[in-house]
Parts: sequence; structure tokens; C-alpha cells
Amino acid sequence: MDVTHHRRRPWRSSGGSLARPSDRIEALILAVLFAAGFAVVGIGIWAGHATADGLARHGPRVQAAEYAAQAVATGDARSFAGAGPNGVVPWSVPVAWSTPSGPASGSVLVDHAVAAGAPVPVVVDRAGRPRAAQPPRLSGAPVVVGVVTVLAGWLLLASLWLLTNSGMACLHAAGLDAEWERVEPMWSGRSE
Repeated sequence: MDVTHHRRRPWRSSGGSLARPSDRIEALILAVLFAAGFAVVGIGIWAGHATADGLARHGPRVQAAEYAAQAVATGDARSFAGAGPNGVVPWSVPVAWSTPSGPASGSVLVDHAVAAGAPVPVVVDRAGRPRAAQPPRLSGAPVVVGVVTVLAGWLLLASLWLLTNSGMACLHAAGLDAEWERVEPMWSGRSE
């Protein structure tokens, strides 16, 4: 006795009496939606990265009556003995920058060593005092955008599956009704 195990493929009929052509369509749609579910994860990752890039492009945080400037370190940075409030050792850097009224100079605290001649982004207040330009803080927004994108995509795919499933159920019910109309007279004994 030859027993061969054949894996059923969605596009091939199993040949059984219960196999319906719509089963293959339903299985194919399920496979496409499953692949789209994986693609949605990639789209969510891309959306998170795009959000992070958009937030990073806004430049330093500048408050009212301040402006951002590109300064140049005029000397090497000097380290302080103790760590700052965030655990980073601050470095004092002498800088010079251009203003509409002429060149200006000052000193800023940065969180890393800077060599003379290196660019140092600064924010200058109304009194002309510079401070190191802090890069924009990336909050949890990119992660939230990515997760919401993935969940929204999966919700859309789940609704498409439910819509497909209910449509196929209606087709199956209509097929069963038609079959019952054909068989019922013979079954009940009314056929002649």
C-alpha cells in the first residue's frame, strides 16, 4: 500500500467532496493578509524613524528672545573636577560667533571635549550670553507613532479578514440553500 503525504496548497483542490472552490480563494486572501501583516511591521518601523528624523531636524531648543548661532571654539576645552547634575563631566569652551552688530565671544559648557577651531552650536540670549545649544530631546513619540501605525495596520487587516470571511460565509450559505432546494424534494419524498 503506497501512502504518500501531500501537503495541501491553497491553489490546489484537495479533491474531497467537501472541498469548495471558495476555500482556495479564502486561503489565498488569508496568505496575502498574513504577508501584509509582516509588511505593516516594516511600515511601522519606517514611520517611527521618519518621526525621529523630523523631530531631530527642528534644531536646538530656542526660547523667546534667543537665537541660535554657529560659534567656533577659540581654545581647547577645560574639564571641571566633578560631574554635573546628569552625571556628565562639563567642559568649559571659549567660543566666538558673529552677530548682526559684529563679532562676539564668550564661554559655554558642553558635555564633551572640543578642540580649538571646532564648530560649537550655541544659543544666545537677549543679554548676549551664550549657552550650549541642546539638541532636541527625542521623546517617546517615534515609538508611539511606530506602534500605533502597526496596530492600526493590523486592525485594518483584521477587518479585511472579517469582511472576507463574512462574504465567503454568505456565499457558502447561498450555495447550501441552492443545494437544499435541489435535494429537498428527493429527501422529503415529494419528488416524482
